[in-house]
Amino acid sequence: KLKSAHKEPSMITGMSIDTLTQIIGLDEFTAHKIEKRQKLLPDLFYALQNLENQDIGVTTIYEEDYPASLRVLGTKMPLVISYIGDLSLSYGVNISVAGPQMMNKTMRHVTKEIMKKISKEGYTVVVGGSKGVEELALRTQLTNNGNAVLFVADHMFDKIRLYSKYIKQNKLVIMTANDPYALFDVTHALDKNLYICGMVFAQIVTGTHIGSGPVWFTSIQNIHSHWTRQLVYETLDYSGNIRLIEMGEAHFTDEDLKSEVTLAE
Repeated sequence: KLKSAHKEPSMITGMSIDTLTQIIGLDEFTAHKIEKRQKLLPDLFYALQNLENQDIGVTTIYEEDYPASLRVLGTKMPLVISYIGDLSLSYGVNISVAGPQMMNKTMRHVTKEIMKKISKEGYTVVVGGSKGVEELALRTQLTNNGNAVLFVADHMFDKIRLYSKYIKQNKLVIMTANDPYALFDVTHALDKNLYICGMVFAQIVTGTHIGSGPVWFTSIQNIHSHWTRQLVYETLDYSGNIRLIEMGEAHFTDEDLKSEVTLAE
């Protein structure tokens, strides 16, 4: 009825329960639900204004600027995204790098070699901000004047303070699908990894152990859900890498990193 009268759906926020049921034709349960939501609008507007004052933007699945790559997740894509920086950085050809939070010299070297290749091929790097491989990948990308997306599940403002220089240079956008003030939550952390998979054409797994940590669980979920391709580093040091390769995931060696073979190939 709203469409036939050339009215916007937002018009219902000013309607009474009687109008919603008798004129619009909604059932009483939906009408009462809308009325309760209306009472929350002042708090919502206050929260949005507060975020805007801190340069935090908000987009939803109904907006044109919502990252199209996330739509491949279907019903699992986040409804709302808060961000700071140039959101269009997330629209390009993206790749993610995931691995252990504790690195030895070999893993540090491999990560740097991977980043050299990514920089040479001009991809935007998407990471979740964990310590270790992800942090090294992000800092290396930004130091090399590359573009990056930092998709966090918690402590967004801490990351903003840490990387404010690159945000101002339009080299980095920080995003979250949660409250920007949120603290750590295991479920949110795992969901964040899912969103990263949706944003990239491939995820590079540098190292993971079977049954240990978010990298392993996300990799297994990715195999079953086909969110993105996975490129696994061939090494005997990580049991998870061995198992992922046995399961048919694409893999690469140190020689591949030094060769002219591209990541897309």
